[in-house]
Amino acid sequence: MYFDEIAKVQVIHDEWIVLVYYNLTNYWQTTEKVQRFVDHLSKQCGRLGVGYCSQVTDHLQHEIKMISENNMMLLTDHSSRKKRGYINGVGSLARTLFGVLDQNFADKYAEDIQKLQMNDDYQVELMRNQTLIIEAENSLIKSHEKFINSQFQTINKYINETESDFSKIENRLLQLAVMNELNAESLTANLLIADLKQQQEMLTNALTDVLRGHLDMRLFTPSQLIDQLSHISSTLQKRLSFPVKDLRKDINNLYKLIYVKARITNYMLFELHIPLISDDEYVLYRTIPVPMKIGQSQLTIRRSMDYIATNFVKTLT
Repeated sequence: MYFDEIAKVQVIHDEWIVLVYYNLTNYWQTTEKVQRFVDHLSKQCGRLGVGYCSQVTDHLQHEIKMISENNMMLLTDHSSRKKRGYINGVGSLARTLFGVLDQNFADKYAEDIQKLQMNDDYQVELMRNQTLIIEAENSLIKSHEKFINSQFQTINKYINETESDFSKIENRLLQLAVMNELNAESLTANLLIADLKQQQEMLTNALTDVLRGHLDMRLFTPSQLIDQLSHISSTLQKRLSFPVKDLRKDINNLYKLIYVKARITNYMLFELHIPLISDDEYVLYRTIPVPMKIGQSQLTIRRSMDYIATNFVKTLT
């Protein structure tokens, strides 16, 4: 048997879990507010009795309905697997095969997040279990929130005014003025719906990427990851380390080694599994059978495995 040296390898000995979460409260509340706003526009159009106005609001109702249905898919897609029994009945199978954070873990993390918000010292307790929970910020999410909040200041004022003034429409000129207002607010509703669609697409893509084994760097940037790993590094046991020599130079390689699970609830949850390696170094060999001739016969050893890793000298500490 010939052993062909391929490379030096190190074994994953343990892991750290980093839970990254985004608070989606604003997204869910905005969806409800836009639905109420579109309902209000539909009601006002009905009072005016103008045909093309109702066509616009019917379109808006269709768009917001599609958003609501897609939201239900985001929330219930993985729990639908649960109904088949085979997935969440064996939670580890779901987590291993699909990168899905099962419901029990999602509920537990929601409790942990609430405890952290009330008591910063709770993070110390989590770190004893090699777990770190952080609320991440994303410039795209923040810009959406800023835009939506500014629009709703105007919308709330409009709703209050039209509720009180609509009964006072007595002439054609005033009716035209109200129609102009409705057109303007319908445009605002359309912009808000487009904004919600962008956010929903981002959430969908983030989940899809995780199921395909990829973590979008825009959601959790290399600089954010480096900051957290630098903090974790100071707590590691002496013989454990990350599987890269330089976090800053090799951060892209580390992304490839991180296993991620995800789920959407009131939060967008990403559970990052950071591998830790021991300082024991092994040499990886490919086993190659070498035929031997014995008399008139040829003997070939049958391999039980194609590769073997050995460590002839253990590091003593």
